[in-house]
Amino acid sequence: SSTDESVALIVQGDSKLIIEQVRGAFDCKSPKLQPYYRSAKRLLQQIQKECQQQTGQPCQLTLEHVYRENNKVADSLANNAMDAKRSWTTKYEEDDEEKANTDNEEDAQDEEPSGPAGSKWV
Repeated sequence: SSTDESVALIVQGDSKLIIEQVRGAFDCKSPKLQPYYRSAKRLLQQIQKECQQQTGQPCQLTLEHVYRENNKVADSLANNAMDAKRSWTTKYEEDDEEKANTDNEEDAQDEEPSGPAGSKWV
């Protein structure tokens, strides 16, 4: 692998405001959103750093806005996490959409809810 290669990572979100704030195009002025903004920035830095450590190549992060109706799996996972007052991280491939656990009402009631296969609760 040559030194001029890089890995492209795309992070998608359904809030155009949040995407633009994290990109730096808009200021995050809301005191209520500041902790989330800082957390998002830290997480993106960690993702980029871990990607570079894992691949040995620079990792280029791109933030994209997608409409909620075009991102039903992520929207469902986020809603389930909010219902359960928990969240998870997962490695997700587009081809695995049918494997994603998008209908886990029982999980919100369990003490240890489970996310999609390969998920890790954080």
